[in-house]
Amino acid sequence: MFEFQKFSQTDPSWKGTLLGFDSESTIGGYGCLLTCVTMAATGFGFGETPASLNEQLKALGPNQGFMSAMLVWGGIAKALPGVAVRRLVDCDNAPAPLADIDAALAAGFPVIVEVDYSNQPGYQYHWIVLYGKKDGDYLFQDPYPYPPPAQEALLGQSRYAHRGGLDRIITGAAFLEGPIKKPAPGAPQPAVGAPAPAAGAASGIRLYSIEGDVALRSTPTVTPNNLIKRFPRSTELTSLESDSATRGKAGVVGQWLQVRDASGAQGYVAAWYVSTSKQAPVSPPPAGAASGALMVQTTTPDVALRSQPVLSNQTLVKRMPFNSKLVVLEPAADAARKVGVVNQWLKVRDSTGTEGVVAAWYVSVLPATG
Repeated sequence: MFEFQKFSQTDPSWKGTLLGFDSESTIGGYGCLLTCVTMAATGFGFGETPASLNEQLKALGPNQGFMSAMLVWGGIAKALPGVAVRRLVDCDNAPAPLADIDAALAAGFPVIVEVDYSNQPGYQYHWIVLYGKKDGDYLFQDPYPYPPPAQEALLGQSRYAHRGGLDRIITGAAFLEGPIKKPAPGAPQPAVGAPAPAAGAASGIRLYSIEGDVALRSTPTVTPNNLIKRFPRSTELTSLESDSATRGKAGVVGQWLQVRDASGAQGYVAAWYVSTSKQAPVSPPPAGAASGALMVQTTTPDVALRSQPVLSNQTLVKRMPFNSKLVVLEPAADAARKVGVVNQWLKVRDSTGTEGVVAAWYVSVLPATG
């Protein structure tokens, strides 16, 4: 179970502090996500408070840690070195990925989830932290009440359960990874350099890292002192486990695989960051943009490119990695006013020539070059 320090966004020490670069919104009124990230940060060994993390993110500069009062997911890794937002899931119009949430919690990581805090018409978003599971339900910490609730609370029995089952209560999920202060109960802890438990003959299956900075570790857990090296995206690795184990684990959250790289270095990689098929490399910035065209880049992982400005499975064209560069296919002046604004959309083209629309609140403007 993930262990962390509990905070409230309405703590008098910071509830009146302006959130990000906004001139009106305060931590007490709108800082639920900031407070959730702060709680997660304490579980990863950081001594932050909502007020101090607010300043850390602001220090990154406009549109880097905050877009006005909106936290930029990509800024978390810059403000909290070693912490990464590995996956963002929009599940307002689809069942929440409960199996993936279960696996992340079992691995000792928190999951920050979005819920609707009122049964009134419309959608009133709020963020909470899932930190464990009990009796088939999720243990969660609500960042709003002050003082922070000390007793355990189950999501399925909470005020947020008005939408239905767990897969409907959760409307969005952010999967965080970082150096766990205390290994998850039951996690294997072999000595450094010890071979993996026998699982049949090594398969020699080729694996490929599907993200940048994938870690090779001496033990199958995340700690500050077991990092051997990091791999760029599409690095080829050789599995040292059996065929069935390799194919059964690759891509699965909470699983680890023992591998060897081309230099002969051996260790463990998080299986959810490797694939048995080679991913297409990230392409260079889109070329051929008209003179004066606005360029933007994604500020979080897995930003959706859609066929039309509607959040649904039917409109999804593809998902793009963090820092993907896009050409805006609208007049630059009009588009610039939309960037960072919730419920605004931009027509764009990516580096492969694929066109669609992207949520303007998940991109930032790239500085002009030349």
